[in-house]
Amino acid sequence: LTFAGAPRDAEVYEHCHENPRIMTTPLIVLAVLAAGCAWGGEGGPLYRLIVDSETVPAVNRVISVGSSHVTLPSHQGHESDVHHVHATAGILALVSALIGMAMAYLLYVKKAVDPHQIRMQFSSIYDFLVDKWRFDALYEVMFVAPVHVISAWCVDFDRRVLDTILHGAAKVTVIAAKWDRFFDETFVDGVVNLVGNVTYTVGNSLKVVQTGRLRQYVMWIAVGVIALFGALFSAIPK
Repeated sequence: LTFAGAPRDAEVYEHCHENPRIMTTPLIVLAVLAAGCAWGGEGGPLYRLIVDSETVPAVNRVISVGSSHVTLPSHQGHESDVHHVHATAGILALVSALIGMAMAYLLYVKKAVDPHQIRMQFSSIYDFLVDKWRFDALYEVMFVAPVHVISAWCVDFDRRVLDTILHGAAKVTVIAAKWDRFFDETFVDGVVNLVGNVTYTVGNSLKVVQTGRLRQYVMWIAVGVIALFGALFSAIPK
């Protein structure tokens, strides 16, 4: 039914081709396994797997294991309920599939009814089904929109509060750094430079005395010794 009737887009239709064997072969194998997985009926492995793994009420449907008095769920006593549920579900699924195939055949192959007219008459239902039961809109309202609102709040808080605090701290740091530089260059470096300049000036003034001549050094030593003795003798009481 998918490929029945005239194509909507002739260019796309011309470029259609069958998938390569590397894709179709695994699908065929899976189809065979899917069709044959229920072979054996109620005595087959798939049915026994479903029955053994099915959740059942533990009230009045338990078995005792050994002397430890451990009780486990059991299927004993309600096999008919399981058969009834499985049979009903299978019949309903098969009937639904047959009804869908029959309606598709009448609409798109036999064209007994114009689908466009049905769409116009039941436009609200059609739009509801086309919109996938409005799950996307519900998801948008329940999750996407709140996330956008919370994100906007976070962005606003970041810009108005966090950025303001950070920018203020940065400005205060820059101002403090400028004042620290001014104090360092004006006072600390000024004192150090003053001491250096004074030392350099005194050194230059004493350089005249340091001639490098031994006689002059001996003379100054002798003068110093004489001055020292003179000071000592003058300080001694007579």
